[in-house]
Order: sequence, then C-alpha cells, then structure tokens
Amino acid sequence: GLHRLHALGGVKCDLKRHYICFRMTPVGPWPVLFDFDIATGIGHTCSSRPGTFQGTPAYAAPEQAREKPVTPATDEYALALTLLSILNGTEGMAIGKESVSDVIRRAGKGAYPYLSFVKETIPPELCAVFTRALERKPNDRHGSCRVFVRELIRALKTLSADERGMRLPDPFAEGNRRPPTDRGYVLSASEPPSRNVTDSSTLFI
Repeated sequence: GLHRLHALGGVKCDLKRHYICFRMTPVGPWPVLFDFDIATGIGHTCSSRPGTFQGTPAYAAPEQAREKPVTPATDEYALALTLLSILNGTEGMAIGKESVSDVIRRAGKGAYPYLSFVKETIPPELCAVFTRALERKPNDRHGSCRVFVRELIRALKTLSADERGMRLPDPFAEGNRRPPTDRGYVLSASEPPSRNVTDSSTLFI
C-alpha cells in the first residue's frame, strides 16, 4: 500500500499500528492501511501551516517533526517504528508521561529511545535493517518501504526457526528498567506508553 502511494507521488505522513487492519483473502489475512487524511505530496511538508505539527509525534521521522519536506523515506521511518512497537510493546518515540512538545523534540533529533534495548534483544541481522531504516538523514535509509521490507525478509530467512519464533523480553519488566535517556533504554514507566500515560491523546490519534 505504501509503495503504491509513493509511486503515485504521495506520502502518508501518519503511519502507526493503529492505522493497520486486516482483511481476509483467499491466501489469508492481508494488511490494509487506512486514514490518509494528512497525506501529502512528495517534497511537501505535512503541516497545513508553519508552526503546526500534523501527524503522530511518537511515529514521526526527524524531517516531519522539523516541518521539512517529506519523501517516501519518511514513511519508511514510521514503518520501522511501527514494526518495533509491535515487537516490543512501546509507542514509537514516546517514553511515558511527557508533553507532546517533548516527543516532537526527540523525534526531530531522530533519537529512538529504545535502540539499545533493540540491539541487545533481536538478532544483529534484523537489527542492522531496522537501524538503517531509523537513520536521521532520509538519504541514509533504504530508499523505499519495499526495499526495507525486502531486507527484513532477507534477514529473517537467515535466522533459525527458533530465532524466528522468539519473543522479545518485556522492556518494562522490573529487571530491564533503566533511567530515562534519549540514547539508550527509556524504561521508567511500568507499562508501555499509551494514551493513559501521556498528557495528550494527540500523541496517538
């Protein structure tokens, strides 16, 4: 879906697991994207006017958070955050009770707060693919969501059956918590960040 949108010259600008549903097909469940309200053209900004952020701060790429022109690489960054949020139960760039501006500021720096945890808990082959997708500069990423997903599949095929079926440890378990930081673990909360532990629902809807 994203690849088709990009081929038509668009960027979704707001991608997260909340905007993915599944429909049944003859070959099984198929993911479907919805909510394209703020989609824009490649090379444009996602904001309707200067100084107004549009999208979900917790899943925004650095260029989107800084109100710079967006490209397919912007959606690639959000897709990487979305997949990692499914894997580790977190909410993208959000780390708990904080303001929207704090999340936007972190997103603008491209400082994914759970990167150290990811590096320690998933196979290096997968980690390398995610790390590239989360590069701060758009040109340093894979170039397209299709290439990103292709590289993920390639990395998965190198893993053993046990590795492919593994479960990530809970980043918020007592033994895994670390002091909040923008450079490593951010495990100060007792549960994954959600609408209940942030001061604004606009982080997630």
